[in-house]
Amino acid sequence: MFTLFRRGRHIGGGGVLGHPSLALPQGAGRAECQVVDPVGLPMQATVNVLDQAGLLTAQGSTDTYGLFTAAVPAGDYQLSVACDGYQPRRVPLRVTAGERASAGVVELRAAASPPTPAPGRWDIDPAHTAIRFSARHIGLAEIHGRFNRFSGSESGRELHRFALD
Repeated sequence: MFTLFRRGRHIGGGGVLGHPSLALPQGAGRAECQVVDPVGLPMQATVNVLDQAGLLTAQGSTDTYGLFTAAVPAGDYQLSVACDGYQPRRVPLRVTAGERASAGVVELRAAASPPTPAPGRWDIDPAHTAIRFSARHIGLAEIHGRFNRFSGSESGRELHRFALD
């Protein structure tokens, strides 16, 4: 069987749909934003809500559509938005009790790439080293590579070598 739902009530079948909107606690408001990449596509990022003293009031991640919402006490805040590979941003926001305060669309820009190491021979201790790279040019946020074939030994301690050209 099927169930037809209308305006928060159900007709037929069992179950409930149309949850009433969640009530805000007394003196609280909603802090909202949407995070997008440089071409305007929604992205998943970490959002921290900081009060005037810089203390963390709320934190969370955006959803698949880049949306973030948190209930916080009324006051002035900074939304700190961060994502790996992008420059973090802070956006001021004033929250009023019982109201929605939106920082709007927050666009994150790609971070500058770190400088590449100089060409040459490098000694690596495998127990304490990881080599990672990002392949932004093909639209992937992060790819982890692993080098597992190395050779070399020096003074009884195993060292691995690779060359950058």
